[in-house]
Amino acid sequence: MRGLQIVDIWAMTLKARIGDNITALAKVKKLQHFKIRAWSPKFGSILSNSRLTLRSLAIWHPDDRNSSTFLDHWQRELGSGSLSPYFPALQTLELIGLERPGEGLRRAFENAADFMRLRSLCLGGISAGRSSLYRHLADLAARTPNEDIKLRTFEMDHHSDAAPYEYRDDMETICRFFGSFGTLTSLRVLEYDNCFPKSQRNKGLLPEPVHQAIIKHKNLISLSVQSQDFYHWRDMEPYLSTEVIATIVDSFPLLEEFDFSARPVRIGKALALGRNLRTISVTQIGKSRGMIKPQELVNGILGGILDGRGGGPVHVDSFVGRITAHF
Repeated sequence: MRGLQIVDIWAMTLKARIGDNITALAKVKKLQHFKIRAWSPKFGSILSNSRLTLRSLAIWHPDDRNSSTFLDHWQRELGSGSLSPYFPALQTLELIGLERPGEGLRRAFENAADFMRLRSLCLGGISAGRSSLYRHLADLAARTPNEDIKLRTFEMDHHSDAAPYEYRDDMETICRFFGSFGTLTSLRVLEYDNCFPKSQRNKGLLPEPVHQAIIKHKNLISLSVQSQDFYHWRDMEPYLSTEVIATIVDSFPLLEEFDFSARPVRIGKALALGRNLRTISVTQIGKSRGMIKPQELVNGILGGILDGRGGGPVHVDSFVGRITAHF
């Protein structure tokens, strides 16, 4: 397997976990990209053999039987007393669906990488242990000079069953993290609306901590802002108002991609403020009686953009194909 640089493992049978192929794979050295969804203790040697060369690491919720074993082995491998990052060359880190109560998750990953020198960080579906990890990131960002922060892409998706007050505290903490600097060019925030009481979730607003954190990143090229009902879009209520859409688009002159939920009346003129927008992904919310036919929606958005731009130049042919509406 000399020259192998990428390993992507999505599933394994019990037999495969202890088979000869895994034993051979465990001898691989100097990987650059490693993505795992199934765990075998033999993978520990892959991590140690590629410690200095690994550039991207994605850990997607190892199955329940091996999740605890994975984190136990991971923490032993990295060691809790290390001062330097275990993966010094790491640029991309994805942690999806992991959990460990209390401080366990933070302790497991705090020495894995220099989080402020990552180029891309994705945190999704983390339940137990999330609060401690978020506080760690927020504290790191607060004491790191902006010029030393290399992060360009950040994705955050709670997708958990936390109590409302826990969710609100966690959202404020993670906003404190990515609101401490202004280097992002791509940002994805899901389930932002859980910060609100239920009575406030259909006002078309962004929670103030979320709004203030987002607008710090003036060089955003791609932005996705979706509600907790993103996973059940037919029942969506939370959405962004025309005023909020206009404020967002006007705040980011470089914005090319915008993904959001809206009641699509008059949003075209708000989107017209985005002179560089190339991709618009609109999830239309509301019950069936308020739905607009797909072609009418696209025509309405384009008409509003043209009106809002005063009939100025716009590449309609290329733009139409890049409007995505979800029904």
